[in-house]
Amino acid sequence: MTIPAMYPEIVDAINEYFKDDEAIKADCLLFLAHIDKIDKDVITRMGGMAFGELEKMGRCVECGEKLVEYQYKVTHWGIDGNPVETCSISLCPNCEMGEIS
Repeated sequence: MTIPAMYPEIVDAINEYFKDDEAIKADCLLFLAHIDKIDKDVITRMGGMAFGELEKMGRCVECGEKLVEYQYKVTHWGIDGNPVETCSISLCPNCEMGEIS
């Protein structure tokens, strides 16, 4: 898995988003400048937020690729009527699709 080095874009985004609020901009940049000294729990929570945002976007949390919906049928034996249920799952074409052949 290759994680892109996006630090220039992150600093640019902070500069642009907080261009009218120098105090918050300074706090964000200070946080990044000292990220190696940040408590591990804070880093874990930040990572969790990033995972959640990727999931909301329908992206793989490992590689960032757009997830693909895969449909399959499940037969429920012993059920009267229509025992076949159509199910779906979202899978990453890079990380997971090769595992379902």
